[in-house]
Amino acid sequence: MMMDLPPPPKSAYVFTVPFSSIIRIPPENKAQTYKELLCSEEDKANIRELFTAMGEKGYLALLSDRTHMRLLGSQINHVHPLKLLSVLFTDQNLTQCVTIIMDDRLKRAGFFEGHSGSNGLASSLSRESDKGKVFPFLNDFAKDIDVPVEELKPFCEKRDWEGLVQLVLWWKGPRTGMKPQ
Repeated sequence: MMMDLPPPPKSAYVFTVPFSSIIRIPPENKAQTYKELLCSEEDKANIRELFTAMGEKGYLALLSDRTHMRLLGSQINHVHPLKLLSVLFTDQNLTQCVTIIMDDRLKRAGFFEGHSGSNGLASSLSRESDKGKVFPFLNDFAKDIDVPVEELKPFCEKRDWEGLVQLVLWWKGPRTGMKPQ
């Protein structure tokens, strides 16, 4: 004997959580100038939290926090890489964290190459360069981080993104050792 069941209640089909709280849709960035590039205070706070953790925590702590770290990374993915570098190099604590990251082979690889499908700095800068969105912003970026633009250009032309970061660290630090070429 087969019996028809009543249809499920309509509330089963209605989401009670707004869609925007589940998935964050990044703002569209149609900047024509460096100053117009998006980097909100929330973005800066996420950058600070992510890079402070990368610089100060050991591998086990980072591994246990990897879900949160990936979330932070996904929340700043829309930030132009030059704006990201500007946040890192205009804050003395973050500049120290970048120095620590660059001195650690695994952390440096994660910074430049990304982890688990996330974009690293190198691919982000290359993508923006392919779109013609690095050189037009370079003068203002150089002023922002207080490094001569003539020093930055050769690294951008060669797409030597790691060399670019090493150069900026050299300018921001005690300038010991040879200047990156």
